[in-house]
Amino acid sequence: MILKEVNELKGSGMAPQGPGRILTEAEEWERLLTNAKKHLAEGEAIYCDLDHRRGMGTCHLRRAFIHIDLEELDAAEEEAQKAYDLGVPVQEGETNDRFLLGRARVLQCRIENEKCDTDRGRPEWARQCAAEAIELAEATQNCGLRARAHMAMAFTLSNRKAPFYDPKKAWLYYKKAVDQVNKGRLAFLHEDLESLAERLIAAGAEVADEEGRRDPRQHANQRKYIRRRR
Repeated sequence: MILKEVNELKGSGMAPQGPGRILTEAEEWERLLTNAKKHLAEGEAIYCDLDHRRGMGTCHLRRAFIHIDLEELDAAEEEAQKAYDLGVPVQEGETNDRFLLGRARVLQCRIENEKCDTDRGRPEWARQCAAEAIELAEATQNCGLRARAHMAMAFTLSNRKAPFYDPKKAWLYYKKAVDQVNKGRLAFLHEDLESLAERLIAAGAEVADEEGRRDPRQHANQRKYIRRRR
């Protein structure tokens, strides 16, 4: 709940309203951030006592998101790797937690792509994370994870600086993500898909619908595309 409050405040309450207002909002942001970190630590301690590895991994992923918001990408990468490690079997006879491993790889892909935007990332690692995320996601029935994994690959392939830059293939992965969003009725991913569609259009992706229309403006709002796919 605290993380939701943090995201809402950061997304909608930071517009300057005068010196006093800015200070008040900054203080409120800091309060919510402190509470989020505290609650994550408490939750992680409970999961540790229960030896609930997916729960512990989720705490690391949530903490990684906070670091991303604070532009602390190296710290975010460390947390995402800790989450991934918790999805790997520790005893003979155990199986991989594909869901946790896939979520971690999706987040690692995002982190590496953000590093690539500042010319200190590794494009090949981002693509590897996306590929592994897709493989892991396809072994589950979770539409949300599948959608995010395909979105991760689409985003990675639309990196103009990468040697494997391929906006046409990126659009194909985008459409796979749309199919999973429709299948799972995942309305909460619509905004992310819309942002991705705009990135692909800017990257020169060939965006054709079922009727063969190729005007990118027809897909500037991906919700129209989603409705046609239903």
